[in-house]
Amino acid sequence: MTYPAPGEDGFDNANDLSWEMTLKGGPDPGVDETISVNAVSDTDTGGFGSFAALLEPGTYHITELLKDGWDNTLKSEECDFTVEYPRDFNRVFSCEFQNTKEGSAKVVKTYLNAPITGPEAFTFQLRQGASATDPGTIIDTQIADASNTGTIEFDNLKPGDYQLCEVVMPGWTTSLSDPFYAAYPPDGDNSVLCTNVAVDPGLTATFSIDNAPPPGGNARTIGYWKNWASCKTSQGKQAPVLDQTMAKATPPGIQLDDKYLLGDQDNPDVAPNCPQAVSLLDKRDDCTGKKEARDPLFNMAAQLVAAELNYAAGAKQCADATAAINSANALLTKYGFTECGYTGKLTPSDKAAANNYAKTLDDYNNNILPCN
Repeated sequence: MTYPAPGEDGFDNANDLSWEMTLKGGPDPGVDETISVNAVSDTDTGGFGSFAALLEPGTYHITELLKDGWDNTLKSEECDFTVEYPRDFNRVFSCEFQNTKEGSAKVVKTYLNAPITGPEAFTFQLRQGASATDPGTIIDTQIADASNTGTIEFDNLKPGDYQLCEVVMPGWTTSLSDPFYAAYPPDGDNSVLCTNVAVDPGLTATFSIDNAPPPGGNARTIGYWKNWASCKTSQGKQAPVLDQTMAKATPPGIQLDDKYLLGDQDNPDVAPNCPQAVSLLDKRDDCTGKKEARDPLFNMAAQLVAAELNYAAGAKQCADATAAINSANALLTKYGFTECGYTGKLTPSDKAAANNYAKTLDDYNNNILPCN
């Protein structure tokens, strides 16, 4: 019995060194013997135990009692064997198990550099295989709030590489370890920010993370805004952040052309114009339901609505984004744009302008537009 040697203080020697091994098999009534083996690290020698039973011809199996918080990482071929005579006369069958102690990842969460005492709640995920180009697999989700004093732990983890991810709302900042990145979002939602975590055997990787509310945090994409809405078409359980942000912006509301999409300050979780906003974010004609993603004005309008929502939510503002917002609205006014279409045919220069404004606003919503 061996185990890979961990870093300092990885093991509780009193509990981790002694392991139970059981030998069973052979002709009736059969062998059933359990012994204790004193394990050693893979840098040492020893760690062997011997069974007393004399083996008759037959098939045998050696098993171990695996302890909580450990994973078996190796079992040699002779842990399952068949005895034949005279072939195996005086033969010693040697079975080896190698186990690895599980690790953990811990988050110590603060709000404005102080312990959480109010209603604030922050969602964390542990993922594996996630990157900027792959969403990976969510292993566990936990919420840090006042009930746990902001301390959560992802435990019983096989040693290896993971990603610690935080769901960060628009306008908020996080001290999640650099470098962090938005996990690839199949639905375009860039609110899940991740950093890489190496979990070592028997050890805990600890992260101290602070969050601050708006203003000045990151923007969110059109995919985020259309899914975090009371009238979303997806099946997720996201809060109605779009509606709440529209209520915050009203009056006058979220500008589109020379008109405004309105929220409701008395009922902030349900915006009167939520369907129209989500339709625009989805690049759809709200009257016919037809997708218009290839239309320069509809494409620009989607990025425009998201950018204005980000501004209303308190995300950092950029001079180039502000100029693009103003120019985009002026261009929509020129063609009498509504959520159901517009009048006239775009000139080549206006088509190019719409594409340029859309690109600038898309960069802003994805937090890659320089903000000086």
